[in-house]
Amino acid sequence: MESLKSPERATKIGAAKRGIPTPDHVKEAIARAMTGRKATQQTRLKMSEAHKRRGTIPAGIRGPLWTKEEHALLGTMPDKDVAERTGRTLGAVQARRYVFGVPNVIKRNPLSKPPRWTPERDRLLGTMPDTVVARKLRCSPFSVFHRRRKLKIPRYRGPWPPW
Repeated sequence: MESLKSPERATKIGAAKRGIPTPDHVKEAIARAMTGRKATQQTRLKMSEAHKRRGTIPAGIRGPLWTKEEHALLGTMPDKDVAERTGRTLGAVQARRYVFGVPNVIKRNPLSKPPRWTPERDRLLGTMPDTVVARKLRCSPFSVFHRRRKLKIPRYRGPWPPW
């Protein structure tokens, strides 16, 4: 008696089944068994090479493939400009940049220099609301607030009672 896993037995069974279509219930069972299973790195490499050879686009990819020149533009200018230059949508450019972890280019106004605090300017703190002092000194109310807190000057409460 030959072994159940012998090559001769497998060849004999294969020859008997060759040309006979696989029943639908067997196809469905195989599909259920394979659902959720990730392909190995070797299998993914084979699929990628096959797609390149045939010139087809893998499932799940929409639109034309990105060229190296287009990918190099990501993060060098605003996404809107990259989209115009490559002919892609803004969403496609943002998604590509996100997937590859390329930081966004944001052109911001340079930060203004903090005010130079002099004793003369310090005397204004607490004598009127921080927003009014900030307008007079041409700086942010936040910097006035922090300077006043640092010097432990209480905030301006206005004339009280109002009558």
